[in-house]
Amino acid sequence: MSEAPGPTVPLQTMEANRCIVSSLDCSEAGEYLKALSELHELDDEAGNSRYFVHRQGLLLAAIVAYSRAFTKSQGGENAVRKFAVDIDSVVADDRVLRDLHNLIIEKRDKAAAHSDWKYRQSERVEMERVSGVLRKNSVVNYQSGMDIAAFQRLAKLMEDHFRFAGYQRDIGHVKPSDGAFYQANGAGAFVLRTPALLIGASADWRKAGSEFCQKRVVW
Repeated sequence: MSEAPGPTVPLQTMEANRCIVSSLDCSEAGEYLKALSELHELDDEAGNSRYFVHRQGLLLAAIVAYSRAFTKSQGGENAVRKFAVDIDSVVADDRVLRDLHNLIIEKRDKAAAHSDWKYRQSERVEMERVSGVLRKNSVVNYQSGMDIAAFQRLAKLMEDHFRFAGYQRDIGHVKPSDGAFYQANGAGAFVLRTPALLIGASADWRKAGSEFCQKRVVW
């Protein structure tokens, strides 16, 4: 006799679960970046690169943690594999943050999780009167081209966005088109679109989203 199927988790709940996990991923990335910045200050004060390898490891961890929010993960019957986000809408078309997001995902995909030739190369070096085999290998500098302060802002922005998206699903207020909850008003400013009962009149979208998530959202 076959077992009766278990209860089905509503899609809205599955999305909320994934949103909160993704928010925690971005928060974790922020913690790594904070520690990295502290070590960078120590190196600057000492005038050396004593903690370079440590900083490499922390940035690698931040890249992986942040990227988890934008790659598919197993969720079974409890969470969607990935929560779709309109990045341009979330960053208010800030090209610096948009390009940084792309760079983070690229470094995750091609250097952190894989060894694409663009980042990891090795070639044999021919030299006269030298026995054995010599090779020249590339070294990945994860810090190259990365604005750490901007990365911290981006991670916090996405942390708040995912948390608010999860909260909206928990209370039943869902924007049907996608995961972007911040829209431009007629004056060209970006505001948080949510019931006045929850957050009051429209305000600066970053400030409103951050304060709402920090002070009013409780699980």
